[in-house]
Amino acid sequence: MRLFHFNEYVTTGNPIDLKNVSNSIVLGKALAEKLLANIGDVVQLTTSQGERFPLKVVGYFESGLLDFDKTQAYASIGTVQKLLGKDKSYVTDLQVIPPEHPRPTEPREPLARAGIARPLSPEKDRP
Repeated sequence: MRLFHFNEYVTTGNPIDLKNVSNSIVLGKALAEKLLANIGDVVQLTTSQGERFPLKVVGYFESGLLDFDKTQAYASIGTVQKLLGKDKSYVTDLQVIPPEHPRPTEPREPLARAGIARPLSPEKDRP
């Protein structure tokens, strides 16, 4: 069962490239603009252990939530497992929130309408 149809939010590039292109990433359009990252560019992700990991930008997505689009990116589970140094049985998500950007306080269309996003409680959900 899919939580949402990711393909519908990818506005540039092809979502299947996350599977077909090794070490690839789809950036939120607003995040890509902030990073000045174009399709085909390689961005460097730094892990919490200080290791650098190059990822090729293969697409942009736009969810309709600007706060989400300027902080989120997607990679294949295999790429994330390599990034985290985990084996193929390890499954999780990876969330990147730059410190200068607060988390959104309310979901907006279309993710909220689809029931994917929920309002954040400032006391419970903020780090």
